[in-house]
Amino acid sequence: MQNYFQIEGITKNDDNVCYQIALLSDCEVYEGHFPGHPVAPGACSIEMIRRCISMFLEREVRFLKIYQCKFLSPVNPEIQKRILLTLTWKQDIWKAVLMCDDLLLMRLKVAIR
Repeated sequence: MQNYFQIEGITKNDDNVCYQIALLSDCEVYEGHFPGHPVAPGACSIEMIRRCISMFLEREVRFLKIYQCKFLSPVNPEIQKRILLTLTWKQDIWKAVLMCDDLLLMRLKVAIR
């Protein structure tokens, strides 16, 4: 899963951080999920969010609790080559919104440690 995504840009504000992310369609994860019709596995999207939070905080984080996790649209790396991850937080509660253009792909709310 090392080659699942690549961060192309980061925008930081007082109350959020946005990651411009390229999905790497040649990653081996898509060979089995699903052959000929690649779809980003939900677990990989959750891990990508965890890694971005860790990068922002400059420390490894773990999810203590997932309060909300909604996959609202399939992510095909051949169609949605670039996605936007927006993170907001209050203390140790983080919200993530994953979008491609105007299409909402995923929402996540977690407690971290």
